Amino acid sequence: MAILFFILLILLGLVFNIKYWYVPIIAFLVYLTYNSTLIPDYENYNAMYNFIANGNQDINGGWGWYWVCYYAAQCGLTYSGLRAIIMLVGCSIILITFHYFKISNKYSFTWSLFLLYPALLEIVQIRFFLAEAIVFLSFIFVSKDDVKSKIVSIIIIIIASQVHSSMYLFLLFIIFMCCYNVIIERTNTIIFIILVASFAMRGLMAKIITIFVNDQRQDRYITNGQSLGPFGIVSTIATVMVFYLLMREIIMRTSIKEVGVRHFALIKLVYILSVFSFILIPLSTFDPNYFRLQRLIWLPMFNVIAILINSNKTLYLMNQSFSPKLVITCLTLIGNIAFICTFNFNILVGIFE
Repeated sequence: MAILFFILLILLGLVFNIKYWYVPIIAFLVYLTYNSTLIPDYENYNAMYNFIANGNQDINGGWGWYWVCYYAAQCGLTYSGLRAIIMLVGCSIILITFHYFKISNKYSFTWSLFLLYPALLEIVQIRFFLAEAIVFLSFIFVSKDDVKSKIVSIIIIIIASQVHSSMYLFLLFIIFMCCYNVIIERTNTIIFIILVASFAMRGLMAKIITIFVNDQRQDRYITNGQSLGPFGIVSTIATVMVFYLLMREIIMRTSIKEVGVRHFALIKLVYILSVFSFILIPLSTFDPNYFRLQRLIWLPMFNVIAILINSNKTLYLMNQSFSPKLVITCLTLIGNIAFICTFNFNILVGIFE
């Protein structure tokens, strides 16, 4: 029954423009998150939660995650209850973020695409989702040009990093945003430098990672990380390249006068995100888990497509015009298929039991 409702929510949101469509989708995600007790890592995190609830200290997930679990336990929540609240709070933060960028509530396809991909992964990796949502909030301040806003964004990202240490990487993203004018003029050169420098200095990268990753996870994320494999390598490079090419075309064919200040600010931010994503290619050679950071570009990208549709603009690829909604729907469907192939159907069973 849940899988049928999942499909229905996606199809209705894609076919029709339904105002406030995010309400049933968020409610459905909260329901799935609460009931998904057979997914990978649930037992491990449930055991950690109960360990903390019994008055013990466990900072394996970071100090932020420890305090989240501690206060949730003090409120009498079960781990499943905490997961459901995190999904609700995370989605609310996302709504606040895109409300700032003045994204219309009538474009239901943005949330339907999120449900298609990567929402199911967010249910599985709920700690990462909480940190991800906090980073989304920082986007409001990162998009502004004043120093005060940049400082606020740094503080928010540091807070997110206490929940999941991978978010420290987005401190570097702030530097990218500060260098927007240089990047837009010399994008290809900067991408080349990112890739060459990252691969050439793997040893230095490993040492930097050890600063931000606790001792218990260093062995997994640096020394004995799983191999990406041929499919993983191809999908990683293809995803990064496709998003970059899409955003390159969009930002080159869009002006503030056409879409407005807030909308253009989001387009700029997602463009820099697409360039920034190239650093994930060398990082993913340590361990595929680093590529999960690329999930932060999907929902902003959906909203950029909504901006194009709102402005009656078409999407150009290799000088050929395409329907923006059709292109992003196809990409999201491919992302969903890649998710199933990369993991397995056991995850879907755990979610839709």
